[in-house]
Amino acid sequence: MKHARLRSVLVILTMLLVGAASLFAGTTGKIAGKVIDKETGFPLPSATVILVGTTLGAATDLNGDFFILNIPPGVYDVRASIIGYTPVIEKGVRVSVDLTTKVDFSMNSETLQLGDVVEVIAERPLIQKDVTASTKITTSEEIKALPVVTINEAIALTAGTQGSGSNLHIRGGRAGEVAFLVDGLNIQDPLDRSLGLTVGTSAVSELQIISGGFNAEYGDAQSGVIQLTTQEGKRERYTGRISYQTDHFGDSGISSSTEGFDRYDATLSGPEPITTHILPKLGLKIPGYMTLFAQGESILRNGSGFHADALKEAGEPKFYGTSNILRNEPFYGTFFGIGNNREDVRANWNGKLVWQMAPNKKFTLGWRGNHDDINPRSFVMGLDLDKAVRDAQLMGINDGRDNDGDGRIDEEIFDGRDDDGDGVIDENDAILDSRYDFTWYVDNDGDGRIDEEASNGIDDDGDGRIDEDLQPYRFNGYDAYVRTESRNNQLVLSWTHTLNPKTFYEVRAGRFSTQQRSLPKYGKDGVSRSSFNELEAWVSEYANAQAIIDRARAAGQTPPDIEDLIEPYRGFGDPSEPFADANNNNAFDVGESFTDWDGDGMWDRNFGNRTNPIWIFTGQANPYRGQRFNGRYWVTDRAGFSKEISNTYFFKFDMTSQVTTHHQIKGGFEVNYFDLDVLSRQLINPYNGLGLFANSFNVTPNWQAAYIQDKMEYSSAILNFGLRVERFDQGEQVAQQDTSSPFIPRYEVPSAKFSFLPRVAFSFPVTASDKFYFNYGRFFQRPRLDYVFDTVNQAIASSNSIVGNPNLDPEETIAYEFGIEHQFGMNTLLNVKGFFKDIDNLLQINRRFDDIGNAFYTYFNDSYGTVKGLEFELQQRSGRFFSGGITYTFQVAKSSHSGAADTYTNENIFAALPGVEYAADWDQQHRIVVNVDYHYGDNQGPRLGNFFPLENWNVNVLAQYGSGTPYTPQSLNGTDQLELTNTLRYPSTFDIDVSMRRFFNLTKGTRFGATLQVLNLLNRRNVIGGDNGGILDRYRHDTLLNGESFNGVGYVNTSSANTTRNYGGYANSVPNPAAWSNGRIIRLGFFTEF
Repeated sequence: MKHARLRSVLVILTMLLVGAASLFAGTTGKIAGKVIDKETGFPLPSATVILVGTTLGAATDLNGDFFILNIPPGVYDVRASIIGYTPVIEKGVRVSVDLTTKVDFSMNSETLQLGDVVEVIAERPLIQKDVTASTKITTSEEIKALPVVTINEAIALTAGTQGSGSNLHIRGGRAGEVAFLVDGLNIQDPLDRSLGLTVGTSAVSELQIISGGFNAEYGDAQSGVIQLTTQEGKRERYTGRISYQTDHFGDSGISSSTEGFDRYDATLSGPEPITTHILPKLGLKIPGYMTLFAQGESILRNGSGFHADALKEAGEPKFYGTSNILRNEPFYGTFFGIGNNREDVRANWNGKLVWQMAPNKKFTLGWRGNHDDINPRSFVMGLDLDKAVRDAQLMGINDGRDNDGDGRIDEEIFDGRDDDGDGVIDENDAILDSRYDFTWYVDNDGDGRIDEEASNGIDDDGDGRIDEDLQPYRFNGYDAYVRTESRNNQLVLSWTHTLNPKTFYEVRAGRFSTQQRSLPKYGKDGVSRSSFNELEAWVSEYANAQAIIDRARAAGQTPPDIEDLIEPYRGFGDPSEPFADANNNNAFDVGESFTDWDGDGMWDRNFGNRTNPIWIFTGQANPYRGQRFNGRYWVTDRAGFSKEISNTYFFKFDMTSQVTTHHQIKGGFEVNYFDLDVLSRQLINPYNGLGLFANSFNVTPNWQAAYIQDKMEYSSAILNFGLRVERFDQGEQVAQQDTSSPFIPRYEVPSAKFSFLPRVAFSFPVTASDKFYFNYGRFFQRPRLDYVFDTVNQAIASSNSIVGNPNLDPEETIAYEFGIEHQFGMNTLLNVKGFFKDIDNLLQINRRFDDIGNAFYTYFNDSYGTVKGLEFELQQRSGRFFSGGITYTFQVAKSSHSGAADTYTNENIFAALPGVEYAADWDQQHRIVVNVDYHYGDNQGPRLGNFFPLENWNVNVLAQYGSGTPYTPQSLNGTDQLELTNTLRYPSTFDIDVSMRRFFNLTKGTRFGATLQVLNLLNRRNVIGGDNGGILDRYRHDTLLNGESFNGVGYVNTSSANTTRNYGGYANSVPNPAAWSNGRIIRLGFFTEF
């Protein structure tokens, strides 16, 4: 108790110190410099320095020094003037978030003609002296030149990264250890730390990636910080851009793959029209002025188009995307009519209204969001089961006869070979296998009848044969093929007030909302598009009906059947159609009347509460080997639905003060209040709205943070010292434990979690061309909130249930980084960095027994890891026509467990193994990225007389190499050999992408352009690694296939893991084209700018 009081006192004292010391949040930059007399070198006090076109500026002090704070990132012209001297304008000065841009002026006292101004083209120094950590800054123009479409693709080019988006790893950390910030505010879903908001590339002013040593102002992240700063409208005039891009413009034969890709994008920027034009005509004028920036983007595509060469190897007729047969189904949606029923329909928007009320007062309203519909994806499918059976009948196979005269009915199934070498061709060689060990067309029980296929063994059609393989009914099963909806948005109100030239503060408040919903593709009637409102209403109907049944049982009465109380939800698949059992044999027989719900003329059968098994043909030479036959749709045994809604309400107060020329004090605090609402059901069916592993909670945890930091800038050194304090409170919902049921697991009532995090960094500019820097930091991150609250205070379904743990501690990383920069000539920079990370308190799942005997799984802070590596970056600054860079990353990422679920049901096996660190699933030890950019402006490039054939051309070439990521081999029975965890590796990958742009000037300030992107220029078959869902036969990884060496990549062993008769013993590795990334893709686009 004393320690708890002490922590509370420390937090309060820290808050008070921060409030008294001035606070800051990293969304703006700074310009600093000196103004001197060009001839004498003496400082010029009282000179005026302004940013042209803005209200920002400063005056020099007695030493000629000046600084300008609170500058949004971007490019500016800086003007210096003083009486008796010719004004000087430094053009093209770039300002970046949290960094100081040096601009010095040497002014000539000679009098020129009135109105003359000396203009100087600014050139940003390659060595940024005040950068004390690994930081990559990319401008909006640089992003436009790259062969990328999304911000995530641009981020993935940074040294030390692996993966992208929500699966982004920075310097060997787990996914989710990165903070994604937009205008200084986090945009991650607090439930699972996934990227909750999409920002279009055209809305970005600057992208900043900090991969090590981030300052105390950044928190709740272990591995890195992604900072996006969005654009603001300009006061001077309206500007805009409209663009369109597609990859399906005709079959040229050059493109190997297509995604059905379309991208629409538009921006508009300028003075806000109502307050600028309409109100003044009415005699009304607001103080200051308003500007507006608006952007919208929609990206539509299908799932993987598969690499053409991989399709050919797999046997193209056997594979197709489900979208090809589902495209016109009603569950496919569009966005405002756009999309042509694509599998992925995604849209994002960004709006920012700025009111500059006075030179020192600024109000900003920001609203951004995304609206995504992720429809059923393309899967590798086999032919329809009915067609396969009919083909077999025509071939004289599976007809219940002894076709080969061996005295047995031997359903060798499309094979006719003695696969197992026993001297006979028998049913053990090639079978139709099911994951439920229910085999059709085989006399498994030795009764002389083929009676497994229809469960009756009766000659229903009177042909003298027991041939129910012709199937007089249709097997439907329960459909777990779902679509996903994502609806996310962020509303931000911001107030910035400059108190004096040295101090300003900013207040921000708002809400960030995410909604992720998974629904069946059809609604209650099994025909229309599903909606979550209808689904929740049906769940309530089920709950009410179940209550009636429970009351009847409690009263000793015969309970009614659920089928008599509610209508089925046919979106999960039709239940068996009712029929008149004329012969009372409890089975449907041909000729018996039935209710034909779907009007297909066949009786539809289902297995009660069981979901649809997936039938697989096996056998070495079977032409259908490995194909799944279950009708039109891919279904699983996890039929269900879910919704996850999170609302984050936040308040931030930030300030900065340049206390002296050498000391800038920063600090800040923020308060976050979370409202989390989760509902999910699994293993349900059309008459069961509860299922197993149900999860439902509504909780309101909260999180606070405060920091203080001093940035000391001297000519010989820059030092950053900071302290951050964080507090996480799980909320009152888990403080009061529910003990009403013996099936509710007990847990220790949690208390709030505190973290104290010091940060130290410094930079030494050794010479004008050399810099050395070092940073150290302790970085904490609160756990995923679904790992904290899932099924807490709820009755568990089984001993395999996974229950959240409200007592989880923050995950922790202690990181060190050393770096050296050296500049060659005017435009080339070499940066060499070494880093080490010690990671602790990572989450993993283990079994637990509570004090009343409940056995269940939950999360513990029991995992750990280490990462060490080197990064080399060679940067060529944009010269007259050429720029580029090369990065090489070497790193070794190890962990006791790569993911929290690695130990789920495997805890006893891991416990028997020595406690060692294994290569992490994403451990890519070598990665090289090369980017080269050629660009010519008006009247530039090679010349033919007065003609410049390459003028206004931009060509960008991007090459990437990555070594293989690791995987774990499997044993004969299909289980992982955990003692060999991640000891084998996927092949390496190599890719070249090209982007070309051509500009055509139309009028002054207006131009038209065309773009051409070629992805995977060499059409290489690059394997998708295991961390991204790779496909590989992990048993037959080092064997021979058809007499050739076989590493298993791109193949799947199709036998059930619990059936060893064919697993590994025969060549059941089936090629799967989904194992490879797309082949060559060509995208053509057009745009206009004004």
